[in-house]
Amino acid sequence: MWKFFYENGLPERTLQISSDDTLLISFYNKNGIQKVIDGNGEFNGYVGNSVITQNSTIAKGDIFNGKPNGKWSSTQADNSYSQEEFVDGEFVKGVFLNTRKGWDPNYTNRSILNAFFPGNYYLELEKFKFQRCKDSIHLQQPNSDFDSFKFFSLMKARIADVIKTDFRENRSGNYSIGENYMTVQFTVDEKGNAKDILMTTTWGDQFLREITRSLKSAEELPPTNTPLYIHMKVDIAPNRSSYEYHIKITEEKFY
Repeated sequence: MWKFFYENGLPERTLQISSDDTLLISFYNKNGIQKVIDGNGEFNGYVGNSVITQNSTIAKGDIFNGKPNGKWSSTQADNSYSQEEFVDGEFVKGVFLNTRKGWDPNYTNRSILNAFFPGNYYLELEKFKFQRCKDSIHLQQPNSDFDSFKFFSLMKARIADVIKTDFRENRSGNYSIGENYMTVQFTVDEKGNAKDILMTTTWGDQFLREITRSLKSAEELPPTNTPLYIHMKVDIAPNRSSYEYHIKITEEKFY
């Protein structure tokens, strides 16, 4: 059982997690009133709506035997987001309510709202650990001719081209609605050349070639045998697309 609490210490939700499923066992609103009891009731709270996401989507609907049932609705920042339909916990179909021109608002491949494990839970743990960890190692660059501005600018332009091309050529299926994460690991030899470049996440194949090109074309990278990580996040919503990436010189992974 996983138990979650509001910031004031009151209980929020209890999840039963197994290798097969995640069930919502109990849920309390912010006033301390229990709305889901023994896996049955009404849910109205945050859901994690992608691989890893911030708590920005609020979903509402009935819970039966720990799973969504019937018609569900959701909002993001007080705007209508999506509606989904379930039968005895099985996802049937969904529709985005505010889509950008050219997008098909309907989807049947997977549920966006049936995600009761708070999306930003891992991120908050990792941020805390990274910020407080005394052993975090940041790369020093003494006597290095590495032009970080040029490197970041080049990689940013190449990443942007990949995203624009994907959406222009209707390859939006490469992305999940919400936040998508990619991590690339590499080292730098004594001559300042990137080596041992590999992707450590299951998502992001479309970017690996351009990130590799950027690393290979970089001049005088600061040598280190410690693995370095390029962390990138692509945030996709039905009516917009944006991305951001992070490069942290540390022995620890971000995501």
